[in-house]
Amino acid sequence: MPSRLSNTNFWSALYGHLFCPSRGLLTFSPFLLFINWFKLNNKFFIIFGIVWPILHLMIISRFPIWWGGYSFGPRLMVDCLPGLYIAFCRGHTKPNPIFIAAILVSFYINTYKGRWDIDSALNWNKVYLSEKPEANKKALFGWKNSQLLS
Repeated sequence: MPSRLSNTNFWSALYGHLFCPSRGLLTFSPFLLFINWFKLNNKFFIIFGIVWPILHLMIISRFPIWWGGYSFGPRLMVDCLPGLYIAFCRGHTKPNPIFIAAILVSFYINTYKGRWDIDSALNWNKVYLSEKPEANKKALFGWKNSQLLS
């Protein structure tokens, strides 16, 4: 419904989807910072690798509840990962050690912290239940209540 795209805090949501300590795609998947966009040579892969995630980010940043409620990590950004994966597969020939380290960090965050670390879910949901996250930006943008540091 068009009324679902009525967020007046578009810029906060855009920043939150990318960098928020408990919802940011680049916070939970730092390897995405190292995708080599300049090696894309096919227009098809440029469309899927760049345009798809950007459009997706713009649309979900318009949601009134942009942080995604009770969840771990950037759950609303998951739909753009196939486009980023296509760009990754076509853009890298030899991964460098920093890229490999970033993949390992992402793997740890999204498997151990997301699946097995109960404190990360309890801490976030406690803050989420006790305070309105949109009204209190400390709950969303503060590292004190981050799911990564719980």
